Amino acid sequence: MPGENGMKSTSANRSGAAGRSPSRWTIFAVVASVIAVLFVSRAAAAASAETRRAHETRKNARLEGKILIFQKETGAEGKSQLWAIIDGGKPVVLTHEKGGVGAFAYHPALKTVFYQRRIAESDEGFEITHLVSKKLPDGQPETVAAERENRSVLNPIVARDAPLLAFNTVDFSALDSPAYDVGVFVKKLGEKTPPARLETFSPIEGFIHIPLCVSPKGKYLAVQRAPLNEPEMGDSLVVESGSGKILHVLKDARIQECTPDGRKILVSTLRKNGMGAVLQYASLGSPRRTNVTAEGFSDEFPSWAPDGRNIVCHSRSPEGGSLGIWNISVETGDRFLLTDDGINPRWSPSGEGVFYVRLPDGGRRSPEIWWMGTDGKDAAKITEGGESYIVEPWAPAPHPHPSREPASIKTGLFIR
Repeated sequence: MPGENGMKSTSANRSGAAGRSPSRWTIFAVVASVIAVLFVSRAAAAASAETRRAHETRKNARLEGKILIFQKETGAEGKSQLWAIIDGGKPVVLTHEKGGVGAFAYHPALKTVFYQRRIAESDEGFEITHLVSKKLPDGQPETVAAERENRSVLNPIVARDAPLLAFNTVDFSALDSPAYDVGVFVKKLGEKTPPARLETFSPIEGFIHIPLCVSPKGKYLAVQRAPLNEPEMGDSLVVESGSGKILHVLKDARIQECTPDGRKILVSTLRKNGMGAVLQYASLGSPRRTNVTAEGFSDEFPSWAPDGRNIVCHSRSPEGGSLGIWNISVETGDRFLLTDDGINPRWSPSGEGVFYVRLPDGGRRSPEIWWMGTDGKDAAKITEGGESYIVEPWAPAPHPHPSREPASIKTGLFIR
């Protein structure tokens, strides 16, 4: 039937075309398109994964041959647990303590971490902690020291090149009496004997004795006699770890670290005007202390370079504002800024860089552990979490700067 324009209507033909099945070529085109989309998506995902792996490789390459142990809030309750990156691998959880963990130390030669296990609260509301050890990577936790109710084991430290552990214990039920300070204890690791209390540190009202550091071979121990309720630092005591015999008293000062060779110490003291802290270094057994901190700076979180020639530290202004992380020559006092965005630096055991902590968004997000070169360049994020951390060799070889700590030290010497 002709149409109004004199032409044959095509509506029926269109209707017929619409009702027929798509041709094989159409189906092939659609399938090919889908396959192409899937291929491109998979290629993009593979490239993204490869990029992530490459980034992870670059990031963890800083830790090849090393172990990084750090604290991180973990789980729904946000309890602090220990994590580790071992020999450049992925972060793994080391502890699963119900109450979380406190201070910790790591012994490289024994591949063992020692940490405070939070047990409960004392009647006064303080945390009760026991001391636990764990052989890495897969050992089971073992109790090293556990006190009775209302007592806590605190501040574990170890000797780098000797099987020696030190810690102190407090009694919260005797908080306002000399009995609060139960004492400083040392334990020879690998022996069945219980920790031995150093009788030198008898309780003194208003003070507590806290182990600070041990010389590499474990012969000498630094202990802080700190006032409980006063702003002063107190005094640092250098003692024989075996007998507790006092060899030195550093008045109004705090020993921070011993050099890897065991011959020098870093000491922190307060400025006379109370505006910040000054770092000094001294040879173990010498009365002379030399300032490392320059005027206008207050230095904290110091870490010796493996060769003992430089330190890195976080600096503040006299008013308390952050001035960043600095690399300082101990002998000359020359310093240069590594980064203005970080705290708590630690020298890499191999000396090729510095680990440090960043507080993103002014501390509103979780802290991050970063690495940078000794010139402050090539900064790279290592992991989330970890304001408290330790970096040590994973498989210790002979130390490049072996311990030469003095075999003996004259007694009765007071360093002021």
